[in-house]
Amino acid sequence: MSQVSAPINKHLHKLITQVEPNLPECVQQFLHLVLSLQDDGNTQFALDVELFYSKWAQKWNGLLKLYDTDSINFMDRDFGDASEFKPIIESAIAAILEQKFESIISWGKADCEVSDEKNSKLFVACPSGGITYLYIAKYFEAKRIIESTTSTLFVDGTTPTESAIVNCIEKISRIHTKNPKFANKNNPEGKFLVNREQAEAIIRGQSENLIVTGGPGTGKTTVVLYILWCMLESHPEYLDYDIHLAAPSGKAADRMRESLVGSLNEIEASERDIHPDIFNKLSNLESSTIHRMLKYTPDDGGFRYNKKNPFSRNSIFVIDEASMIDISLFAAFLQSVQEGSRVFVLGDPYQLPSVEAGAVLGEILKPENTTRNFVVKLTKSNRFTDDSEIGRLAKAIQSRAEVQMAPGDTVKFTDSPTGGKKAEEAAIATLVSNWVKDFAEMPALAEKAAQEMDLEDKPVCNRLWELSLQKRILSAERRGPRGVESLNQTACKRIRQQYAKANGNPANLYFPGEILILTRNQSMYKLYNGDTGIVIFKDGRPYLMIKRERFEFYPLTLLPADAIEPAFAITIHKSQGSEYNHVMMLLPTREGHPLLTNQILYTGITRAKKTVTIVASEKAFHAACSTVTQRDTGIRL
Repeated sequence: MSQVSAPINKHLHKLITQVEPNLPECVQQFLHLVLSLQDDGNTQFALDVELFYSKWAQKWNGLLKLYDTDSINFMDRDFGDASEFKPIIESAIAAILEQKFESIISWGKADCEVSDEKNSKLFVACPSGGITYLYIAKYFEAKRIIESTTSTLFVDGTTPTESAIVNCIEKISRIHTKNPKFANKNNPEGKFLVNREQAEAIIRGQSENLIVTGGPGTGKTTVVLYILWCMLESHPEYLDYDIHLAAPSGKAADRMRESLVGSLNEIEASERDIHPDIFNKLSNLESSTIHRMLKYTPDDGGFRYNKKNPFSRNSIFVIDEASMIDISLFAAFLQSVQEGSRVFVLGDPYQLPSVEAGAVLGEILKPENTTRNFVVKLTKSNRFTDDSEIGRLAKAIQSRAEVQMAPGDTVKFTDSPTGGKKAEEAAIATLVSNWVKDFAEMPALAEKAAQEMDLEDKPVCNRLWELSLQKRILSAERRGPRGVESLNQTACKRIRQQYAKANGNPANLYFPGEILILTRNQSMYKLYNGDTGIVIFKDGRPYLMIKRERFEFYPLTLLPADAIEPAFAITIHKSQGSEYNHVMMLLPTREGHPLLTNQILYTGITRAKKTVTIVASEKAFHAACSTVTQRDTGIRL
């Protein structure tokens, strides 16, 4: 037991024992388990033996699965079964409920109410629904902020009338440029037609703050564009408001702005001429991370914009990728917004939650939290239709329905042999080598693209960029035979070999046409974690070509080598918000693996527009379908 009860957070452990020197050993060990579960994103912990043990056993069993893989070395330690923890949990919870330990735990009233005084304790405990829950104090405070501010910012709205919806659909069809790709027998003119769900959001957004949810391709940013356009048109006073576009990551923020500007340019020229002030205001919007928007101050770990120094009341906020926002950041944002400001939050609750603690969007959208009407759900995808194979599979995974691994035209299943590590590695190497054959021409295209770096017109650069987005290998893991490190090594080796046959071995660390991804923000260059680019050589010097509104070229010598890595294969986490025509996704092999989850599977599948190949055993696939990662946050609106 001494091995598994090693301190997870030595500093906090030292502080706890200093403040409460008589804390029983079982309680100390229990708090280590709490901190370990917090590392997984949980912020609420039931002081109930069976509930807590169930949560801990799930994590412990997942860790044992990792221990069984060759990719993680635990130095041959002998770990016990999860049941060994149960006596500790029982003793610790009994001691906490009886002795209170008020030097480190603040005890609240029913329904998790505590006094308005600033809590100075390390933990908060309070009953709700007949169960007492323990919280780390800062997350409890964030939970309270979210609960109180959402009730002010998001009021109970109304569903638009049928005539209002029809009028909205017709208005947007007049505003948006006609296009033959929209034409069909019911729409021969090729009008752009928003659906009823989108029309409802556009109408309600004129007067209500909204949370707009929907899967990939459901038109969340299109909806926001027309909310903003119609707001500025019908309420000219909003032209003087500050409009803030923000997301948890720089990549997501840039993508939202690019999408908005792209849709804005599809508005009829005549409409833009009538409202040049609206067009100019929306064209000149800038996007940022939520941290940058709030003006993060490293000295104190806080934000310049906060409860005491909020944004102007005359502000409009559009927050994208809300599923990725952790509980502390969401609370900090809401505290900085004054009542009367306009707020639109966009996200897909079925995607992976934030890296840090909490699952705020999912918690807010729980049925018990949506008694007030402030959410519009978009369900019709333009990336793939509900009756397509990918659409049906995504829907089935969302609903946790039983899914048959029947091969189709666009959804395919395969798996590598399980006859040992070498056989698996060889089979996966073959899969990857065949997969990257379509990228064989990238080095030659990259050499031609280099000749366009200083030219205004860049047709080869565009062709190279489009080829790079055609397909991607996705994996849940970083290490091991199915991890992105090994997959990228195989992919790069294959392409290098093909390039070397015609050109000799490239002398540089990188080769022309290599796809790279940023793993850390490089703020001075406005490059962010998750940005992807292509290696271009000019006069023997390697550059990273990235496309935003135009192509930009960054000397690779200016970027830290440990902040970039190959990206023919990327983790499913990194793929959030991206889309590719063709996806090959590799899942872990062992049931109970902590990355074999419903959210991982859904996120990976919905990156594909045309085809997806799932590399998994039948058992692993079904385990992923049925395993939903539940983060306990305890938000109650």
